[in-house]
Amino acid sequence: MECELIDWPVGFNVNADRVYDMIPFIGVGSRIVRKAKRILRDRTMELVMAEWSKVKFPQESVVRMRRLIKILSRGYANWPNDYFMPFDIAAIPFCSIRGMCLDVDDIIEPFCYCYGVDNTEDFPLAIDIIDNGRLVELLEFLETHQAF
Repeated sequence: MECELIDWPVGFNVNADRVYDMIPFIGVGSRIVRKAKRILRDRTMELVMAEWSKVKFPQESVVRMRRLIKILSRGYANWPNDYFMPFDIAAIPFCSIRGMCLDVDDIIEPFCYCYGVDNTEDFPLAIDIIDNGRLVELLEFLETHQAF
């Protein structure tokens, strides 16, 4: 069984600065969040784990990424579950959408906890991937970047 990915709407420009995008209930950001919640509720843990097992990274790396997603999902973002998959856009579980209430400071502490780092000097590079990439791209960065 295949599952719908959490993705930006067709034609959505993540870097556009449009005030009306975040208007509650009618803005694009609100629709993205509602759709993401619907997709998460439709997913099963078995499906999610099967998708993560296809990623060609050490199991320990995948476990750390899943732990970070779980912390953010339960403690900060109020997602219905933590069933995010590798090719979902990274901005959604990290709540990096204008108006979603998390800022970089909210992400740094759980990020450092999961990755066992104190040095956040290179954190802006990870934030750029969070804002513009997919979870698997963030995992690749974390695996290959010396700071982590």
